[in-house]
Amino acid sequence: MVNVHVPKAIFTTFLVSLSLLLLTFGLELYSLNRLVSKANWVEHTNQVLLRLENILSILKDAEVGQRGYLLTNNPEFLNPYNGSYQQVLQSYQQTRTLTRDNLSQQKRLDTLRQLIIKRFAILKQTIALEKKGEPDSAKAIVITQRGKYLMDSIRALVNRMETEELRLKEIRYDQVKTSSVATPIFILFASFLAILICIVAYRITKKEIIKTLSLHQQLAQSNQEIQQTNLELRRAETNLKLLNATLEVKVAERTAYLSQAKDELNTLNQELFRQNEKLNRVNTDLDNFVYAASHDLKAPITNIEGLVNLIKESECYQDVEARELIDRISISGTKLRNAIEDLSVVIRVQNQVELVAEQIPVAEILEDICISIADLLQASQVQINLQTDPDAAIYFSKKNFRSILYNLIHNAIEYRAYERLPKILIVTEKIPGYTVLSVKDNGLGFNPTKKDNIFTLFKRLHNHVEGSGVGLFIVKRMMDNAGGRVEVESEVNAGTTFRLYFPV
Repeated sequence: MVNVHVPKAIFTTFLVSLSLLLLTFGLELYSLNRLVSKANWVEHTNQVLLRLENILSILKDAEVGQRGYLLTNNPEFLNPYNGSYQQVLQSYQQTRTLTRDNLSQQKRLDTLRQLIIKRFAILKQTIALEKKGEPDSAKAIVITQRGKYLMDSIRALVNRMETEELRLKEIRYDQVKTSSVATPIFILFASFLAILICIVAYRITKKEIIKTLSLHQQLAQSNQEIQQTNLELRRAETNLKLLNATLEVKVAERTAYLSQAKDELNTLNQELFRQNEKLNRVNTDLDNFVYAASHDLKAPITNIEGLVNLIKESECYQDVEARELIDRISISGTKLRNAIEDLSVVIRVQNQVELVAEQIPVAEILEDICISIADLLQASQVQINLQTDPDAAIYFSKKNFRSILYNLIHNAIEYRAYERLPKILIVTEKIPGYTVLSVKDNGLGFNPTKKDNIFTLFKRLHNHVEGSGVGLFIVKRMMDNAGGRVEVESEVNAGTTFRLYFPV
């Protein structure tokens, strides 16, 4: 074996070359780690966007299930709704974990959670009412568009969160592009410098054979890496093809399911249309019957009242027993006439077409009502106070508004507490989407558990007070026809407050 003397300069050259190679390798690892880290942040943003879209998608499916159930009362439509709340919370928690480093997104998520809870509360309430056999109550909640407002708020909030994530994604993607360009250049330059030093060293040592063998080994290693990369690319391509095929099958199945659901929905809509036509015919026949009956009864009642008046003018009216019987007949005739007139009013309200809305002069109409019932106001000694908000304008049918306010005032006087001076307070105020008219009295009040019955036709909660049970029915029907709503609060022997919500 021949000992080769290595000069100090050659040893120094190799030492410097080795140091530069190690430094280059370390910097290369550092650059690659930065590149991978920035790429992971881009993927992190994609995961946040995916979770946000998943929350919206599940909410939409839950809404579709609720609407289908409310329309058909078919429990199968609740399949998308069942379990959706837990799914949304799961996606929400994943999003919260992913964005724990972003304080602004965490605050938005706090707001989003409250909106989701409120939206699911409305869905649950309407479905529960439908299951209890109260579809009108469920639809009344839907008509308030509170659920739509919450859903629009959720969409807007999610859009803001997605905009923030897309902004971060753009920044991180720019960083990835910068790193992906700078890293190869740096590695290329450092590698070139190291190779140059190695070449100089090899030329100095005149060991071209060792250098050649080393280059061959590097080339073989590169070829092996390329082959391995090609193999992995082919595997990824195969997996991608399988995934595409699976997705195509799922899309086809989903399309077929949606087509079938659409056909079923069309069938249900046609059946609902036929049932509505049948119900309209029944209602028309009923209205015609009630109108004919009330019209045909007016003449006999008029005749009876005329005969009673003639009898009162005769000598037989002087008899005490006969007078009592005749007075009973007269009172019964008056009640029957009032009942027929109330029935006629109900029919007019039921068949009333949409009237032209105009700005209501509340004070002017209140004054007109007070003049028309001046005798009743004086006899009952009632005090009526009006507090109006200049910004709370009411746009409604003037004729119907007068009827509503008249019935509420008349109702407060009828059910007054005789042991105290009756008071009525009328207030208008402005809230988002509505102008609210409140009518508060200090009368008899009623048990709050019975408030759902007070708007029922011919229903009276106090039998010792004279009344037809029609006025509050007319109030609610007129408000429903105009797209408004009525709320009532009451306490026994403390009074009642009616709140009427007029759409703006």
